[in-house]
Amino acid sequence: FAMVVVIYPEQMLTALACAGGLAAVFTTMLTGLKNTKDELERMLHDEIPEVLELVCDSFLDQYDKISSGSSKRVIATYRKLEEELAERTHAYVKHRLENNSLIKQDVLGDEKKLPKEALGCLFTRALVKSKLWKDILHQEQHEDEHQNPEDMVQTTDTVLESLGLPQEDTTKMHYLDLRMRLEDKEREEGGENIHKYGPDLQQKLMKVYVRMQDVHMETPPDVHEALINPKRLAKCMHRANLAKFKTLEHPKEAGSKSSLQICIQSLNEEQVDQVDLYLVEHLDDTLSQVDISELVTPFVETTIPVEVQKQVRFALDMTRQDSSAQQLYDQLRRKKNSIPRRQVKQRLTLNRQNDPDGLMSFLADIGVVERTAQRRNAAHYNGLFHRVEGLVSDWKREDEEGHDVKDPIVDPRDLEGFVHELLKHRIWWGAMESILKNIGF
Repeated sequence: FAMVVVIYPEQMLTALACAGGLAAVFTTMLTGLKNTKDELERMLHDEIPEVLELVCDSFLDQYDKISSGSSKRVIATYRKLEEELAERTHAYVKHRLENNSLIKQDVLGDEKKLPKEALGCLFTRALVKSKLWKDILHQEQHEDEHQNPEDMVQTTDTVLESLGLPQEDTTKMHYLDLRMRLEDKEREEGGENIHKYGPDLQQKLMKVYVRMQDVHMETPPDVHEALINPKRLAKCMHRANLAKFKTLEHPKEAGSKSSLQICIQSLNEEQVDQVDLYLVEHLDDTLSQVDISELVTPFVETTIPVEVQKQVRFALDMTRQDSSAQQLYDQLRRKKNSIPRRQVKQRLTLNRQNDPDGLMSFLADIGVVERTAQRRNAAHYNGLFHRVEGLVSDWKREDEEGHDVKDPIVDPRDLEGFVHELLKHRIWWGAMESILKNIGF
């Protein structure tokens, strides 16, 4: 078509007009289709949640009318199972505490207390020392009175809540609400952000979901057989719990151990028998020359020098908070201002090398040199003394009459400048102590 248009342009004018018209028609159709699709999506985005909510309300109303009888039967069966299990567990606890009348009185109270209430009292005291049980009992007896939260006694619920495990009595929940909580895996695993609807509609959709399961999900034959007789199921659950408890019980023979203690002891003995083998394997792995060279060489050649340079830079930085240099000059000002006026000359005069008083003693007080270095005649002390001796002669001032001062003394006004020049680009005793401590010594 393009070749014909190029060769015979005058004869193809009508065809070109038709082709342009078709292109315009198709473009208009596609644009209109896109706009209509966007408009429908906007309308559905607002209307679908409303439609879903109406459908959910209709289904829930119809379900309540049709399945009210079956729901009551399930709840009644659940209550029978709960009561039977509570009575059996209550009898077991009563038997265990028959030789301890004090704890039995605190936990079980009088004979009129219901089994469920007695088990609740036992759970409340489970993680609390027995010496606090009387306070808990007093708190339970005065539960109706107004109590200060700060004065309330710690119970199992508060202990678990402080550990991030708040407790809730799910026995009071409707069985479908409990199933709804268990089935909401997305919320449990942190997927609540994938829901596209609000929390109210999410709640209704979950209610519809669990009720559809209740209506259409077939119960396996063995599960159905176990559920039709709640007393037998409670007896089986109680026997299973007793089997666990028996592993914790001590036999009547003196000095004997429980089954659980014997099991733990045998496992510990097996581990002890293998300790020599584990020790040899560990040493063989950790003392490998290849591993040592791969780990230690970069650490010694790169990491340690960089860390030492960093700590030296931090220690000598006057602008860094609590650095060794800042602490030195703060200590220098405090010591200088605390010297009595009549003792200034004595403290700032450089005496002989073996004299414990004078300027060298002042430098030891502010941390420039270690205190016992002079007495031990340490090498670094001798070098520092000769450097101080040379600087003192440069920093001496003239007296009031304009004559040179003969005594090797530093003027108090020049003390900070003198110390700054003395320690310029050098590390003193206090800074070295801080550096070694920061790098792990």
